[in-house]
Amino acid sequence: MSAHPLDLERIAARGTPDAVLRVLFRLAIADSLRARLAGGAEVQQASKLALMRRMADIPLATPTDPASHQHYDLPCDFYRIFLGPRMVYSACLFPEGIGEIEAAEEAMLALMCSRAGLEDGQAVLDLGCGWGGLSLHIARSYPRCRVHALTNSSQQVGWVVGRARELGVADRVTVELADVTRWEAPHRFDRVVSVEMFEYIRNHAALLRSISRWLTPAGRLFVQVLAHRSVAYLPEGSADTALFSGGFTPSADWFLYFQDDLRLLDHQIVSGLHYHRTCEAWLSRLDARWDEAEALLTGHFGAEEGRRQLALFKLFFLNSSESCRFEDGDAYLLTHSVFEPRRPPA
Repeated sequence: MSAHPLDLERIAARGTPDAVLRVLFRLAIADSLRARLAGGAEVQQASKLALMRRMADIPLATPTDPASHQHYDLPCDFYRIFLGPRMVYSACLFPEGIGEIEAAEEAMLALMCSRAGLEDGQAVLDLGCGWGGLSLHIARSYPRCRVHALTNSSQQVGWVVGRARELGVADRVTVELADVTRWEAPHRFDRVVSVEMFEYIRNHAALLRSISRWLTPAGRLFVQVLAHRSVAYLPEGSADTALFSGGFTPSADWFLYFQDDLRLLDHQIVSGLHYHRTCEAWLSRLDARWDEAEALLTGHFGAEEGRRQLALFKLFFLNSSESCRFEDGDAYLLTHSVFEPRRPPA
């Protein structure tokens, strides 16, 4: 999600109050969407198809090292400050009766497993496993499942391996440091799951073609992405590009166009308000331990760059929170897509 370009770092450096920053983000989001939605459905559809054609002719993804350096190879203890106990660094679920991040993490993990059709005894591939929230949940909840987790961050590898040992599931969780754009599966999987990783892929047709080779004939792919209701676009100068170089905002229907190698079985929407509440929980936890977070990042980057990085994290959370509650959670939202391999003609 990219807001209209703002000199966010300069604004934050002045100590601008959060309430003012939120107003600026809301104005920028409204302005950005007004421009993107101009011309009506006919123009939007033509722009979407033109973007698909352009992205089909470029490499599978942009280089991963910049994003990893900016974001995922930071000290694990920094993420422990604001994430919940399952270290879920993606949208959590806040159904009625759930208000705390701990229960919201578990609720989303359970929903994703249900929609992916997880069953005990399956071989599971987790593409872009992050800090292992879903991989470890599967290993704990399905005691005969074997999980192969893929990440491009050495920090995440170390964290997930350590947590798997602590939870007693290390014999069923394998973690591999790899670039998905050049990776080939060692064997076939019953389920492939990917949570908010497809936003960093450019050539989705190529990745889905690869995944079709990694699935068993009866296998399924589950994908969660953060999308806009109707338009798709590449980021333009915002807190998003500062923290997530190579990111992309798909439209809610984006993956319906990529069914050459996999067939869509299910496609559901989750309100953006759940991501809004997730970001608010992260913000609250970060603010409560700001000095500790600053010490960790200044120790990692140096004083000036550490403070800059911490400010960018806050700006990113504020931007994401305001984007996902825009239009009552109906502008930016989550999609859950489930695919199966295409059967050859009889």
